[in-house]
Amino acid sequence: MEVQPGIVLQSKPFFSNCVSWSEDCHILACFESAVHVLTPILAGMASDLEGHIHEGILAIDLEPSEFGESQVFEQYVDPSYAMPESFRWATWSPSGLSSSLGCYLTAVTTKHRIVFYEHPDNGQSRWIPTLDLTKDIYKHVKSTDESAMDIDEKAAALAPSDEEDDEEEEDDEEENESSDDQKESNPKKLNSQFQFKNIDEMKRFQTLYCAWTSKIIVDPLAEMPGVLALSHKSGHVTIWRALKEKGKHSYSRRHGLAFITEFRPTNNYVNLLQWSKWKISGNTYTAYLMASSNSGEVYLSSFTITVNADAKGQVHIYSPIVKKLFTWFKDSPSIPILLTTWDDFSDDGSTLKLVVSKGISILTAFLKIESDSAEMIGDWHRYIPEDTSMGLSSASWTTDGEYLQAFTHEGQGLVLNTKESTISLNLPRSCALTDILLHKYKFQCMEIESKAEEDAINPNIDIVPIMWGTANSYSSLYTAIAFTMKPVIDISNRSNSVFDTYMGFILQSTREETETLEMLCKNIEKCIKDPNYIFTYPIKNIIHEALEYVANDESVDTIFTWLSTVGSLMKDTHRKPRDPNTLTKNIYSDTTSAAAMTMCTVKLVLKYFELPKMINEDLRKWCAMARKITRENYADSVLQFAIEREDEDFREFDEDDIMVIQLICDDALIEGNVSSYLLDTIRNVHDKLESCFPDLGPYDDLLAEIDRASQFSKTTEPSEKVIGREHCPICQDMIMPSRGTFASCTSGHTWEKCCMTMRVLSTPSARKCTSCNSKSLQPGSLDFIRLPNNNPEHMSFTDTILLKCQKCIFCGSDLIDINAL
Repeated sequence: MEVQPGIVLQSKPFFSNCVSWSEDCHILACFESAVHVLTPILAGMASDLEGHIHEGILAIDLEPSEFGESQVFEQYVDPSYAMPESFRWATWSPSGLSSSLGCYLTAVTTKHRIVFYEHPDNGQSRWIPTLDLTKDIYKHVKSTDESAMDIDEKAAALAPSDEEDDEEEEDDEEENESSDDQKESNPKKLNSQFQFKNIDEMKRFQTLYCAWTSKIIVDPLAEMPGVLALSHKSGHVTIWRALKEKGKHSYSRRHGLAFITEFRPTNNYVNLLQWSKWKISGNTYTAYLMASSNSGEVYLSSFTITVNADAKGQVHIYSPIVKKLFTWFKDSPSIPILLTTWDDFSDDGSTLKLVVSKGISILTAFLKIESDSAEMIGDWHRYIPEDTSMGLSSASWTTDGEYLQAFTHEGQGLVLNTKESTISLNLPRSCALTDILLHKYKFQCMEIESKAEEDAINPNIDIVPIMWGTANSYSSLYTAIAFTMKPVIDISNRSNSVFDTYMGFILQSTREETETLEMLCKNIEKCIKDPNYIFTYPIKNIIHEALEYVANDESVDTIFTWLSTVGSLMKDTHRKPRDPNTLTKNIYSDTTSAAAMTMCTVKLVLKYFELPKMINEDLRKWCAMARKITRENYADSVLQFAIEREDEDFREFDEDDIMVIQLICDDALIEGNVSSYLLDTIRNVHDKLESCFPDLGPYDDLLAEIDRASQFSKTTEPSEKVIGREHCPICQDMIMPSRGTFASCTSGHTWEKCCMTMRVLSTPSARKCTSCNSKSLQPGSLDFIRLPNNNPEHMSFTDTILLKCQKCIFCGSDLIDINAL
């Protein structure tokens, strides 16, 4: 990644700090005319593929907007409306909020519109706008009285109740249905409805900036919403939450976000926002929001909510309270250009560190957060870099918060010590970082000169770097940088400058350091051993970062060591006792199974990468082992979940449920080389079926399968074929069990199989894994073909399995509705 030439991007950013790295391993660079989205891929030096996928969102693709501001233009002229609409700011939401269960790309335009983009994950390399919050902001402004929101107000209004949300959804559905034809005939009808009484009301509507919190994790098995803060020209900050669509696993495209609360830290423009992580105490969640204004002031407020999850896994937010804690720099009019925070709340700590960049000064503050109070430790500490006249373009913290890594507008790298509640320059680390940057700039200069010679252009000009923004990977091992190589003398103005901007990557380490490999191995081991790893960690980001380093190393020992770390966790034969009431955790939280899912994901990430022959053979063996582990762990978990039920409950199973149980047994036994613990479980299934459903027996065929599976090895085929249990939906012939993802009936009709129930996918109501493309039925999808004596009001055992398996059973990725693609 670090040796690739800079990726050419057009235009310039509106803000500095314009680069962001998502939990789904997408990188955005927000420029005025377009938001560029880069997805790194591991292709290898010998591959013809680029090391990334480059996609773009153009500002000209936005529909023309006129939200009624012209009604007050006689008294108030905003220069942004005299220019074409462009992008002002963009950032990522937490993962899981879009309909494809990824991150929303959230953009604010120069005409104060806030638009949400998502990738449909249907093979199209295109980000599409799916939500526009502008109408909701307008409705909020018109429905609230500005005088009721005093600048010193500490408590905010309660969020709408769930009942009110449902009523609003029903009203919106009726409104949308009745006005569809009108919208088609008059696409600007929405804009014509916007009317403002005065300038102050219009300023409350105009959005300048946005910032997402981290996920709200109440229960790893429940939904994990995020909270969005918007800043406005009036000095207000509004806070919103994503709305789940009723009965759906994804968030609603139509209903968008719901307003939570509002407060007003200042009467001036709020130009920047930055959240801390959540500090959790029971079911009370508190995040700290740092904001700055164009008057030079910086504010810190606390946002506290009460959160709980119901039995269906839906998270409810109650009683939002905002408290304004501090106001700083009242006598310092220079406008802040960068805010960043670090905290140890995720480790139950109480430290909050703040950084503000004003002019060329870097200011840091340290706070102690205890229960309901925040106390500053000392005063603000100031550091003034020697070699900058423009200040910082971006800054980020190391994982432990010991160092602040900063980049100046002139392209210099700084590493500042912040461990002892002070700030000072770490000269050796700063020199090392600057050397890495200089190497990158020189490499890009060589590329520019080479291209100039090909185009017969005189390349002999003095050029200097300009840094626009940076973003770090999961462990800060890689840093994406957006920079321009600009002539020392440039007579062109900003609008017609012809010099390209580049997106490049630097490695924050050297290949010779053994500590880096040790860190990556410890990180992946720590993640896999966490029971919530599959549900709460950014797995794609973690694995891609590690493989970028180990796969591109000259020594094959590096990647072998890392893969062996994951492989050794798959060989952990110590099986934890299973809780029959927690099927989901039994499938996804077991260390051996989580390691196997990680290995399956590794194979997907490396699909374009040509590994050395020896490593490739080892990976093939590890992946075969991983597939076996995930399949057997799933089968054992589901079958144990079934037979641990009381006999009375077990007898409630219908014939479809019995068929699914037998199909899962067949699928496990047909593979051969079945683990002894799974054979024991299947024997118990046979005994349970014979005891509770003697009329459907005898079950001699299942006993025969168990005996055959006990006798032949993985290299020997069984002497007899497993009998079929399901009828072909077309010809009603028997479908014969088979290995793999397809099954055929005796007449030759071929069907894809559900990887969870082993039934054929004869209905369009199905789900697909976002990574490995494995498919499974949707809960309730078999209702229309269920046997006549089934009770439709009773949730079947089959639907219970499908409902509890909301992640891929092979790689742990999200499952999305195929019909939503």
